[in-house]
Amino acid sequence: MHCLKYWVKEMHADGFRFDLASVFTRGEDGTPLANPPLPWRIEFSNALYEVPMIAEAWDASGLYHVGSFPGSWVTQP
Repeated sequence: MHCLKYWVKEMHADGFRFDLASVFTRGEDGTPLANPPLPWRIEFSNALYEVPMIAEAWDASGLYHVGSFPGSWVTQP
């Protein structure tokens, strides 16, 4: 979160794309979470709410969230 906010405020980044973003929806032990906190923290951040977030919504372990990634992120296969 701190890095994203820094890139927006100081470096004027106008959006982010995350490869293998479904990893954001896994718990510490690697299991998928029903309500993962990180995507929602990013979505509801006052500093990031107008910044486009693009998720490559799958990961190397087979989790596939295209069309169902948490929040209002744009998803790409």
